[in-house]
Amino acid sequence: MNMEEKVEYLKKLSLNVLLAEDDDFNRLYFQKVIDRIQCNLDIVENGKEALDKCQEKKYDLIFLDLHMPLLDGLDIIKTIRKESSEINYSTPFISVSGTAIDSEKTDLLTAGFKSILHKPFTPTGLIDLTHEVVINHTVKETQNNSIISLNRLKDLYGDDKVLINELLEAIKKTLPEYVQIINNPGFYEDAPSMKFLIHKIKPSFGYLGIHFTAFNLNTIEDELAKGNIPSDIKTVCNTLVDTAKKAITDIEHILQN
Repeated sequence: MNMEEKVEYLKKLSLNVLLAEDDDFNRLYFQKVIDRIQCNLDIVENGKEALDKCQEKKYDLIFLDLHMPLLDGLDIIKTIRKESSEINYSTPFISVSGTAIDSEKTDLLTAGFKSILHKPFTPTGLIDLTHEVVINHTVKETQNNSIISLNRLKDLYGDDKVLINELLEAIKKTLPEYVQIINNPGFYEDAPSMKFLIHKIKPSFGYLGIHFTAFNLNTIEDELAKGNIPSDIKTVCNTLVDTAKKAITDIEHILQN
């Protein structure tokens, strides 16, 4: 996925983002860059204001300067991660630092930061990191929760239990075939095989009411049709297969109840 596609993808999410940064120039620079993805950005200037914001409003992404007046970034994330009742307990946090050494990096990741944005950063670096963290968080949430809802299936197909069961049985038989393809020798060097996986697995997700938005699958499929292999293709295919495996588990659970 190129930079333009990443920007367009992030725009569609209308992310709620918090930046806590005590330097005037860094705040202005960050805002100018992040404006490209048209997110809803809140900016605070010290750690106390950052903690207050973290406890009063739900965010999709939080950037914390490591060293700030009143409270530093490490203090804030430790407070938020202490209680699962905190509104941003599961929100991805990114540390903003110009001085993080290896030992400090270990402390940050252990405390719960998903990544570190090193100052000075480039516009490309900020957009790339934002996209990466958002994608990984989306994938993790998908893997940790049921992705097929019986209520959603009823919205799509009504209360026809026979139809729903027949549909689930059919998809349960076909999905393992697609899951297996990824294990074929040379799969990641074979554009037609990767295109086949994406082309075949998309309709199954659609029938199950799974709206897969982590990647632009249509664009990736078009690129593979031209023989072009996107740089993030392994992440794409592995995510599709992991989602399919989770769907199979959910289907079995629904059929048993």
